[in-house]
Amino acid sequence: MNYSEELPLSILDARTDSDRLVELWRIWRTTSGRESDDLLAISPWLLITGVPYENTGTPPFLFAGLESLATKVVGSEWAAIPPQGQRWPDRDHEPMCAAGYHKAMCGEPSYSHISMSVTKQTPAVHVVYERLIAPFTLGGLKALVVLSSPVQVHPLNSLSDQQDPDGYSIPDGGLGLGAMAERSTVASFHSHA
Repeated sequence: MNYSEELPLSILDARTDSDRLVELWRIWRTTSGRESDDLLAISPWLLITGVPYENTGTPPFLFAGLESLATKVVGSEWAAIPPQGQRWPDRDHEPMCAAGYHKAMCGEPSYSHISMSVTKQTPAVHVVYERLIAPFTLGGLKALVVLSSPVQVHPLNSLSDQQDPDGYSIPDGGLGLGAMAERSTVASFHSHA
């Protein structure tokens, strides 16, 4: 089942683990949304969009870290972002995911729990994840920094009609979707701005 549920940011305040999503939240809080070495350190797991964005859907991505959940799900070819930005390949998800981006464009971070089947590429997968979208200033430009932390990922062809897709987790070693490359950096964002 596809859904997006906004969660209170206070959940992130209460977490004491070292998850990268929690780290992005702490960076945003301590830097007031300004670029930092700590942000650069987690850049391989980030997506970055430019703002403002006038459309009702999700904004185009200007940077996709090679370790980001999006890159792992749809592949490293998608992460080779052209200068005009890259759209999410499955446009059917935009209405469900857009509210978080629009909230963050207004200056307030958005924390969500999302479940979606991504079927516009091979292999099709079902992904359940937490997502934090936080407004930042990077190189003097306004941007939205996105980090998605997987809860569960599995190929859709592994489900029978009676099985609940939320009952699966990432197999040991991951799915191996998309070729993973060397560490990427937020500096790549500046070449697209």
